[in-house]
Amino acid sequence: MLKYEHRIAFDLSLIVPSTVLIGLRLWIRQKYRDTNPQRTWILSDVFVLLALVIAGFVVGLDIHYLVNRARLEHYAEAGNMDLDYLYEEKIKLRVRFFKVQLWNQYGYISALWAIKASFLCSYYTMSCALSKTLRRAINWTWIALILSWVGLVLAWTFWCWPIERNWSLYSDFCSPQQKPAQAVLVYIVHIVTDIPVMSIPYFILRTLKLGRSERFAIGFMFMLGIMTAICSTFSFVLHWQFIQMAYDPESSSKSEEEKLEGIYLSACAEVWGAVFIVCLPSTRTIWRMIWGPRKRRDDDDMDLDFYEPGKGYVNRRTLFGGREPRDFHTTHVAKLDTTSSNIPLVKAAYNPHMDRVYDGNMGYPAFAFPDARR
Repeated sequence: MLKYEHRIAFDLSLIVPSTVLIGLRLWIRQKYRDTNPQRTWILSDVFVLLALVIAGFVVGLDIHYLVNRARLEHYAEAGNMDLDYLYEEKIKLRVRFFKVQLWNQYGYISALWAIKASFLCSYYTMSCALSKTLRRAINWTWIALILSWVGLVLAWTFWCWPIERNWSLYSDFCSPQQKPAQAVLVYIVHIVTDIPVMSIPYFILRTLKLGRSERFAIGFMFMLGIMTAICSTFSFVLHWQFIQMAYDPESSSKSEEEKLEGIYLSACAEVWGAVFIVCLPSTRTIWRMIWGPRKRRDDDDMDLDFYEPGKGYVNRRTLFGGREPRDFHTTHVAKLDTTSSNIPLVKAAYNPHMDRVYDGNMGYPAFAFPDARR
């Protein structure tokens, strides 16, 4: 097991960078947002903030428990032999441990589901460019997300009822975390809700005409998404091993605590990875603001950015009279053929710091969706 100070340092090393990333995300999106942003655009940030608050609450509970446990052990090592005090404090610490474990389960699901909801809100900002099938898929994913979260919270609450049984020190003790059905249920629901959240962007992005750097960035995001799914699987394996130990009379409490710590660490890695993914587009924007526009571009990056009827793909130089629109910090609207399969409008805000036409909501390069309404 990690030492108390190392565990606390680990908690802080996750929550502090996450707070910075989310703060930068909010700042960059506020800086380049539309005058009247969509409601889902605002809700996307609200859900990210909610995930940060939940994760901070869980980390705060864990740090508070570790501090009290370290203090009690130092008190015993100092030779203070007030046995009644030590016994009472150990009982309180044990009860606090069970409560923290229950809140960790609530926080784990709530934080991850909030990040998934943030992604879905981001997809809605492109609803005018999506096919009916994709919009229907997003709606059904929303329904599945809400129902699964409510179902898991109710299952944890009423699995061991009354809820005081979760931290009881007597024979009526009960914990959903020690139930095999609970571990399987959470893992299946988590993966099933992850699949559409990770798959919908693929069908959206395959209709875009992207440069090489954008393809690399999006591929990196998908790789991180796969890594979070691997962390979830690893956490499930550790959880299953913990359940087997809980039913083994020969297993020691120390080995069970080691498994619980592994479950906690893998869950933290999964939540932090999800936070990093949701903040990556804004982080990339800030990176390009710091390092400035690239002087040279590959042929892929010089591809045509807009589609206009009768002209095909039109380069951004053509749109702005044969020159780079470095003085523009306004909104440019490319009108498309409303009678064809193309989308009616593509709104794009040019950011002079990035030498690129960018979507005002997402922070991604704004391209036409020629195949969006298949």
